[in-house]
Amino acid sequence: MNGASSIAPGAAASPGAMACPAAPSAARRRFAALVAGFALLVIFAGAQVKSHQAGLAVPDWPLSYGQWMPPMVGNIFYEHGHRLVAATVGLLTLALALWTARAEARRGVRRLAWACLAAVVAQGLLGGLTVLLLLPPSVSIAHAVLAQTYFGLVTWVAFAVSRTGRTVVDMANGPVQRLRPFPETIALLEKLGARNQHHCVSC
Repeated sequence: MNGASSIAPGAAASPGAMACPAAPSAARRRFAALVAGFALLVIFAGAQVKSHQAGLAVPDWPLSYGQWMPPMVGNIFYEHGHRLVAATVGLLTLALALWTARAEARRGVRRLAWACLAAVVAQGLLGGLTVLLLLPPSVSIAHAVLAQTYFGLVTWVAFAVSRTGRTVVDMANGPVQRLRPFPETIALLEKLGARNQHHCVSC
């Protein structure tokens, strides 16, 4: 805690105090959550393909029967529908990576966003290979595992931009311009093993 003491609202921070990191915009937090939601949706769509044995309902890739939008009949609905959702996720992930690279101050979060983009591109290529190679087990398994890995990565990004890297202790500190710090609460949390990143001027 570095000897935090009660500071009156509006008091000037000491020259050596560390400023709180700027919170991501509400729009970016919501967009990251939206991408995570679509990542879960594409896993569900892939499960529908498997459940209906529709993996080879469309024999070519990246087009479907030589078309961008074939008739959505029979198992084509599940296979091509899965491709449409996956393409949407890819575009959303590209937008998230570019937005994060431009607006995010933390290098680790920027790298994580680029990792999401790399994962979704690899996922798309594996999806194409499963069709072109007629569903080989090794490629199909890698495709399924990478889908869940991508979901974990993009959820991590959404979580990171929602908290700006602050721990429970950091949030208990409170910026002096908004409220008083709570030194007793901070001390208790630290005794219980919580980590204090000191991401606040009142730490």
